[in-house]
Amino acid sequence: MAVYVRYLTADERNRLVREWNVKRSSDYNPATLTALEKRIHTALVSGYSWPVSRIATDLSLSERTVRTWIAVINKTKQGTLTVDDSRDRKRPGRAPVYDAARIAEVARTPPATVGLPHARWTLASLQDYLNDHHGIGIKRSRLSDVLNKSGIRLD
Repeated sequence: MAVYVRYLTADERNRLVREWNVKRSSDYNPATLTALEKRIHTALVSGYSWPVSRIATDLSLSERTVRTWIAVINKTKQGTLTVDDSRDRKRPGRAPVYDAARIAEVARTPPATVGLPHARWTLASLQDYLNDHHGIGIKRSRLSDVLNKSGIRLD
């Protein structure tokens, strides 16, 4: 089944063409296009009835990616399509790796020796202390995993 971008209003098309002209110089090289430029290109040429397979080949993308971009464009309300850089921002990526030895060292230290009024650590108090005094922002569930792997059990 052929998939094409919905009808673009003149204003939407003009915005895309303007953005395309700002982003690209006169030399067109698909290998150097950013993801945003590829989305603009997809919206424009799909409006001229280019098939998904041709767009995918031209931009070195999978057909699935092109279909996804067209579906996202088609979901926007008529006249509201904008060029969005937010999808190209750096994504959160891999979760931080914690220094288990440092966490275990702190957990083995009685809270009273660091000036806290507790006799023993709780997950909540250890989490707060690590965050406030060592700059280690760690969730309780992750802290529990790190402590278990270190052979430390909090009561």
